[in-house]
Amino acid sequence: MVTVVLLGAPNAEGAEYAWLMDRVRVGGCEPVALDGVGAADVLVKLHEQGRLHGVLAVGGPTGGSPAFAALRALPIGVPKLLVTARDHHTHGGVTDVTTMHSVVDIVGIDQVSERILDNAAAAITGMARSYHAGRHNPTRHHRPLVATTVPATRPRLEHWGYAVVVVPDSRPLPSLVDSGFLAGVISTDPAATYDVPHVVCDDAAFATDAADDLHHVITGSP
Repeated sequence: MVTVVLLGAPNAEGAEYAWLMDRVRVGGCEPVALDGVGAADVLVKLHEQGRLHGVLAVGGPTGGSPAFAALRALPIGVPKLLVTARDHHTHGGVTDVTTMHSVVDIVGIDQVSERILDNAAAAITGMARSYHAGRHNPTRHHRPLVATTVPATRPRLEHWGYAVVVVPDSRPLPSLVDSGFLAGVISTDPAATYDVPHVVCDDAAFATDAADDLHHVITGSP
C-alpha cells in the first residue's frame, strides 16, 4: 500500500483535509491525517517503519513554517510537498521540500483553492507511487558517494572509484549526510563536523591531495 500523510491541523482545516483525503485516494494512495503537534518525530518513525511514502502539508501565512520544519526531518529523497501562502524564501534550510504557493489563503474549497489543491494531490500521489516503486527496486548505483564543494577534486575522487556530487556550498551537506547518502565530504569549511570522514580543502591547487587524503581516511589505508 502506498501511503501519503496529510500534515496539518485537521480541527482547523477539516473541510480542506477531508477533500484532500478523497483526492489522494483517487490518486491511488491511502491517506493518513496527522496533526502538526510533534509531527517531525511521527513522520520519521512512520518512514522508518515503511509506512510513509509521501507527505503533503497545507499551511496558511503562519502555518507554513512549522510544517516546513517537520518535513525537513525526513531524509532527502522522500517526497515532501508544502502548499502555503507564506513566502517560500522565509522557510530557511537546504533540503528537497517541494513548495507550491497557494496564491490564496486556504479557508475552504473554492474555485481557486480547488484547482491548486487538486494539483497538489496529483503531484504528491505521483511522487509517492514512484518512491514506493523505487524502494522495492533498489538503485543500481554501488559506488560509494562523496560530496565536494571543490569541483577540482572530482577527477581524483573518480580515479579512486567514487561517485561524486558537487554542491555549490556547504549548506546541503548536513542533510545529505543525515540522509545516509555520503561516504565522505570535502569542503572549504574547517569548522564543520560530520558523521562521515571530512577533509578540508581551501585551495583548488591542493585538490588532488585532498581527494587522496579523503580516500585514505575512508578506506583506512596509509
